[in-house]
Amino acid sequence: MVMGRWATPGTLEVVPRTVARLGQLAIVGVPVEVTAMAGRRVREAVASALASQGMTHVVMAGLTNAYAGYV
Repeated sequence: MVMGRWATPGTLEVVPRTVARLGQLAIVGVPVEVTAMAGRRVREAVASALASQGMTHVVMAGLTNAYAGYV
């Protein structure tokens, strides 16, 4: 995830993100505070991308590994 021109001074421009799989559950870790709509969009995109691998549930985990503000 690249924040680019939207990065707040003092925050990272390239931020880590994580997708962990536990059975049929995917946990998406992002270093930002995600709004409800942005969270839904990310969750739906991940669910769509991982559906062929048997993922039936996707949850978001904010503020993981770093801090890069709000999305």
